[in-house]
Amino acid sequence: MGPGFFPVALGWILIGLGILIALNADPVAEEDLEHDISRDPADWRGWGMIILGLIAFIIIGRWGGLAPATFALVLISAMGERDQKLVHAVALALGVTVVGALIFSWGLQLQFPLFRWG
Repeated sequence: MGPGFFPVALGWILIGLGILIALNADPVAEEDLEHDISRDPADWRGWGMIILGLIAFIIIGRWGGLAPATFALVLISAMGERDQKLVHAVALALGVTVVGALIFSWGLQLQFPLFRWG
């Protein structure tokens, strides 16, 4: 096994899952054909918050570290949903930050400090 084994194996697994999903998909109903989704207006709030979250991750990650950058990214991006409550977005951001810190900092020993001041 070389260094490219895992990405190739993961790619084949994802291809297989995609084929299974496509084979199990329901056929399109006629009432769905009558409603053309391309005529719905774009949700600019969602797009804007995701882009703003990525920009915040870059800026905060440079001067604050992985943990605050991940928290800001998830919190800002979660607020792109119109029905999202702030309490739920903060809980989601905390959970993803803890899991991300465990995986990337402790598990993979990524050379990106959890906290950086300045």
